[in-house]
Amino acid sequence: MFADLDLASEVHEKLLKARAVLANSVASIKGRCSEEEYKAYRKMVGDALGAIIIDGLTPIEERHPSLKQNNAGASS
Repeated sequence: MFADLDLASEVHEKLLKARAVLANSVASIKGRCSEEEYKAYRKMVGDALGAIIIDGLTPIEERHPSLKQNNAGASS
């Protein structure tokens, strides 16, 4: 995905930020809605995070390994 390193880097950074926002949003709603609503939201966010990682970050990092550096557990 994205042969151009500058574009890949820009998209990679945006995906990392989106991942962090989504991950943090799960904790922010805990206790503010029903357990059923919380679990449904958590599942939806998990699905979205999976897509961001599998379909977005991984292909970019495979093509441009230099972008991989501090990705594990990053929450920028």
